[in-house]
Amino acid sequence: MNRAKARAASSTLSKATLHSTLNALCTFFKWLADKPGFKSRITYSDADYFSLSKKDTRIATTNRERPVPTLEQIEHVIRTMPSKSEIERRDRAIIAFTILTGARDSAIASLRLKHINLVDRVVEQDAREVKLHERLPEAVGVNELHELRRGRAAPPSGDHA
Repeated sequence: MNRAKARAASSTLSKATLHSTLNALCTFFKWLADKPGFKSRITYSDADYFSLSKKDTRIATTNRERPVPTLEQIEHVIRTMPSKSEIERRDRAIIAFTILTGARDSAIASLRLKHINLVDRVVEQDAREVKLHERLPEAVGVNELHELRRGRAAPPSGDHA
């Protein structure tokens, strides 16, 4: 096992991949240690073997910021996109809608017109009909997002990422 662990640690797999794989193995061995026929051979503490060093765990679990375009860059893209055909205007509208709502692509792809309330300027994302990320709020107010982007409003509860 030591050789296998050393090979895994020196492989080209990322620390995050190694971390998640070893966590899965640890969970499996803890489950297995409780099963008849294995209780006498595997203990819960045996599962602790499947872990990275503290340093490698920190590396694997570090959240790194990804570069994202600024609002000015997105506005420039929208302004410079062609808009002669209906398809080109649709493409521009999808990009504008995405930046205004902050909705995920899977949610946008599954939206129907009935989910858009133009009067209140709200996109209603019913989880029974719209594919949501589990942390995405059920309604995203367009005015609230404009204020948030301008730094005038407190961020809503929940993560929009």
